Amino acid sequence: TIDAGPNVHIIAEASELKKLEDALSKDSFVKYHIVNHPCEGAKVIHDHLF
Repeated sequence: TIDAGPNVHIIAEASELKKLEDALSKDSFVKYHIVNHPCEGAKVIHDHLF
């Protein structure tokens, strides 16, 4: 899926990463791309933050 705005976000399966990077590198409108992965998620901490 793709969300077209001032900054385009492409959401895809990890198995498609290589294919997407190849396609993005060939597009003259793409200046750079950032690959992000899901993290472990939210969790409760009991330590003070400061």
